[in-house]
Amino acid sequence: MHGDPSGYKRYDQLKAFVEENGINTFLMCFMAESMREAASLFTGSAEEYRMLRSYLSLGGSINRASLLRYICSVYGGSGIPADPPVRERMQGLYHPRMDRGIGMDDYLKTLDSDKPAVGVVIGQSSWVNGHTEPHDLLIGCIESLGACTIPVFTSVTPDEISGSDGIRKVFETYFYHNGKRLADSVVLCGFGFSTLALGNPGDGSGEPAGNFFMDLDVPVLASLALFRSREEWEKDGIGMEGGELCISVAMPEVDGQLTTVPFIFNEKDEAGRPYTSFVPDRIRRIAEMAVRWAKTGRSPVKDRKVSILLNASSMTNSSIGEAGGLDSLESVAVLLKRMKAEGYTIDHVPSGGRELIDELLDNVTDDLESVSDEFIERKAAGFVSLEKYLEWMDRESSSYREWVCRDWG
Repeated sequence: MHGDPSGYKRYDQLKAFVEENGINTFLMCFMAESMREAASLFTGSAEEYRMLRSYLSLGGSINRASLLRYICSVYGGSGIPADPPVRERMQGLYHPRMDRGIGMDDYLKTLDSDKPAVGVVIGQSSWVNGHTEPHDLLIGCIESLGACTIPVFTSVTPDEISGSDGIRKVFETYFYHNGKRLADSVVLCGFGFSTLALGNPGDGSGEPAGNFFMDLDVPVLASLALFRSREEWEKDGIGMEGGELCISVAMPEVDGQLTTVPFIFNEKDEAGRPYTSFVPDRIRRIAEMAVRWAKTGRSPVKDRKVSILLNASSMTNSSIGEAGGLDSLESVAVLLKRMKAEGYTIDHVPSGGRELIDELLDNVTDDLESVSDEFIERKAAGFVSLEKYLEWMDRESSSYREWVCRDWG
């Protein structure tokens, strides 16, 4: 089960049906508490339960094949022998041009302390199944941009059976050395959901574990894996559907992860078999973002350039700063005060949200209906010539140009 039973509306009905009909049922999910509660549904022996959980927890194609043989043998009477569960490595360093079993001490010798370092975190299943091509490309792009990489593979959630330490321990093991931070930024490759929650599993009754992202104190970037195909993504002007936005954008942002761009897509071949595809130029974009963030962290605070974007649901001044009822303007004013105190170069800090919005409205906004051309010419920060605008548009795909012209004229 993906997630746990709380996410399934009719789980109680399923459970009642299973109990009433005496159906032998094994539940595997992320939450150990939910598995313990559902253990009573399993009517086999304790040894059979342990074997099923071991095959599924350890994962990999070998264990999946052995699981099917085991089920056929134990419950179907096939007599087909099944190999015992095989434990693969659950975390470690991975670099496409280095030994598969390289240790931390040897890897440290390859790092250049004068270059920014980017941590790259890929899923253990990608490593064990050899599905690393997009991650290999990301590592190569980052290094071609003048940064070092610290690529690691892991399972997000700690698990005693599989030997997974979980992503928290991986951060502590590979992105620090002798108490000193090694990574200047980190890219999480297509994990989605709340990595902090999955890395600190529990039923919510205990004290929440600390935020290991905040402990590391560097930008953590979320690269996006989509459910849809690349063709569907390219044809869609919005690009992502509701479920994808929730899992790949909203939940990671609650962690404090920075959203990047989609780079992995789910496809099906002519026989209907699933596989993944990726877009090289999107991977390059993720690499550029990661390296720029890493370099920014090493630059003097006074020299950093920061832009703050305010949401506006329409082209009217009344919508500037809309944030679901939150006072975003006051928040920006507080942020600017903090940045000034931290050493950022800021010429003017508004006293509060009221002064900030007054300053914005005294300049050119998206609401052009109530201002004169003279006001726009006098107040605008700059203008783009028709030639330059057409040059920019010519760089875009025909579908994008049609979309802009249709919606904006």
